[in-house]
Amino acid sequence: MLPDMSDNNVDIRAVAKMAIADDKVMAQLLANLVVKKEKIRFNSFNVLLHIAETKPELLYPSWEVFVGLLGSNNSQHQYIAIFIIANLVKADTENRFEAIFNDYYGILEGDKTITAANLVKNSGKIATAKPHLEPLITEKLLNIDTLHRGKQKSLIKGIAIEAFTEYYGMSTRREKILNFVKRQQYSDSPKAMHNAAEFLSSFGDSNKE
Repeated sequence: MLPDMSDNNVDIRAVAKMAIADDKVMAQLLANLVVKKEKIRFNSFNVLLHIAETKPELLYPSWEVFVGLLGSNNSQHQYIAIFIIANLVKADTENRFEAIFNDYYGILEGDKTITAANLVKNSGKIATAKPHLEPLITEKLLNIDTLHRGKQKSLIKGIAIEAFTEYYGMSTRREKILNFVKRQQYSDSPKAMHNAAEFLSSFGDSNKE
């Protein structure tokens, strides 16, 4: 039986163990993702995210639940789906992510900064788990200016640098990434400027494809 998920001090790891051992607990956590009470939703999400990060194969059978949330008009539901799906790709033996690639990255084309930024933030995990999609993912991130319709594109480009840092060594688009990062040195976003400096300090001109 689940503890009170509205409690500020819920033990995320302990509840995760319960969910792994009991299908009914897992089902309740999944149902909690769409409840109106924010604390219950947030705590349940954190438990499921922990499972997705540590044992994604156990949550993979619930893939369609998160695809449903991804297609929601509710940005909080999309937020949940963005994070969970990015972690489940490690266990995606049936290439389900490829089938929803356009839907997933379609969120980048919206005008909401937070959802777009979190999608970009999680892109490094996806590119690392699915190297054959890396060129497509990289092109999406390189084209934030033309794809995203929100006002804080500079901030999102700064977060893209964090994603690039995760997989730059394996990328087939290193020269393009490096040129993108160099341009962010002159960004109006302090975060983008900082991340560009950190990236260039780590990778310099190692830009040969």
